[in-house]
Amino acid sequence: MSTQNNIIPKDCSYGCNIRIYWNTAENAYFEVFKKQKHICKNRSSNNNNVSKSSTYVSKPTYYSKKPWSTQPKPKMSNSFDC
Repeated sequence: MSTQNNIIPKDCSYGCNIRIYWNTAENAYFEVFKKQKHICKNRSSNNNNVSKSSTYVSKPTYYSKKPWSTQPKPKMSNSFDC
Protein backbone atom coordinates (compact mmCIF):
# COMPACT_ATOMS: atom_id res chain seq x y z
CA MET A 1 0.00 0.00 0.00
CA SER A 2 1.22 3.46 -0.78
CA THR A 3 1.32 6.14 1.89
CA GLN A 4 -0.67 8.55 -0.30
CA ASN A 5 -3.77 6.34 -0.22
CA ASN A 6 -3.75 5.84 3.55
CA ILE A 7 -6.25 8.07 5.29
CA ILE A 8 -5.61 8.49 8.99
CA PRO A 9 -8.61 10.47 10.25
CA LYS A 10 -8.58 12.59 13.35
CA ASP A 11 -10.94 15.07 14.99
CA CYS A 12 -10.47 18.74 14.18
CA SER A 13 -8.40 20.32 16.93
CA TYR A 14 -10.69 23.37 17.07
CA GLY A 15 -13.65 21.38 18.40
CA CYS A 16 -16.02 21.43 15.43
CA ASN A 17 -16.48 17.61 15.63
CA ILE A 18 -15.53 17.01 11.97
CA ARG A 19 -13.19 14.16 11.03
CA ILE A 20 -10.27 15.38 8.91
CA TYR A 21 -7.15 13.93 7.33
CA TRP A 22 -3.97 15.38 5.78
CA ASN A 23 -4.04 15.36 1.98
CA THR A 24 -0.41 15.27 0.83
CA ALA A 25 -1.24 16.18 -2.77
CA GLU A 26 -2.94 19.44 -1.70
CA ASN A 27 -0.90 20.07 1.49
CA ALA A 28 -4.09 20.76 3.42
CA TYR A 29 -6.59 19.11 5.74
CA PHE A 30 -9.60 17.57 4.00
CA GLU A 31 -12.89 16.43 5.49
CA VAL A 32 -13.22 12.63 5.48
CA PHE A 33 -16.82 12.35 4.23
CA LYS A 34 -17.09 15.42 1.96
CA LYS A 35 -13.58 15.15 0.42
CA GLN A 36 -13.33 18.96 0.54
CA LYS A 37 -10.70 21.22 2.02
CA HIS A 38 -11.52 21.78 5.70
CA ILE A 39 -11.91 25.37 6.83
CA CYS A 40 -12.93 25.30 10.46
CA LYS A 41 -15.59 27.79 11.51
CA ASN A 42 -14.31 27.70 15.11
CA ARG A 43 -10.88 28.98 14.15
CA SER A 44 -10.59 32.72 14.57
CA SER A 45 -9.37 34.63 11.55
CA ASN A 46 -7.19 36.86 13.75
CA ASN A 47 -4.52 34.16 14.03
CA ASN A 48 -3.64 34.44 10.33
CA ASN A 49 -3.25 38.23 10.27
CA VAL A 50 -0.12 38.61 12.37
CA SER A 51 2.05 41.18 10.70
CA LYS A 52 5.75 40.60 10.41
CA SER A 53 6.54 44.05 11.77
CA SER A 54 4.90 43.27 15.12
CA THR A 55 6.95 40.10 15.60
CA TYR A 56 10.22 41.47 14.21
CA VAL A 57 12.73 42.50 16.84
CA SER A 58 15.55 44.71 15.65
CA LYS A 59 19.10 44.15 16.78
CA PRO A 60 20.44 46.31 19.59
CA THR A 61 22.65 49.18 18.53
CA TYR A 62 25.80 47.59 19.93
CA TYR A 63 25.60 45.03 17.11
CA SER A 64 25.80 47.66 14.41
CA LYS A 65 28.53 47.32 11.78
CA LYS A 66 29.58 50.96 11.92
CA PRO A 67 33.29 51.46 12.42
CA TRP A 68 34.31 52.50 15.90
CA SER A 69 36.40 55.37 14.53
CA THR A 70 33.29 57.47 13.85
CA GLN A 71 33.02 58.26 17.57
CA PRO A 72 35.51 60.81 18.90
CA LYS A 73 37.93 59.40 21.41
CA PRO A 74 38.17 61.17 24.75
CA LYS A 75 41.46 62.88 25.53
CA MET A 76 43.31 61.35 28.42
CA SER A 77 46.24 62.49 30.40
CA ASN A 78 49.05 60.14 31.37
CA SER A 79 50.06 62.12 34.45
CA PHE A 80 48.57 62.32 37.91
CA ASP A 81 47.60 65.66 39.35
CA CYS A 82 48.67 66.00 42.95
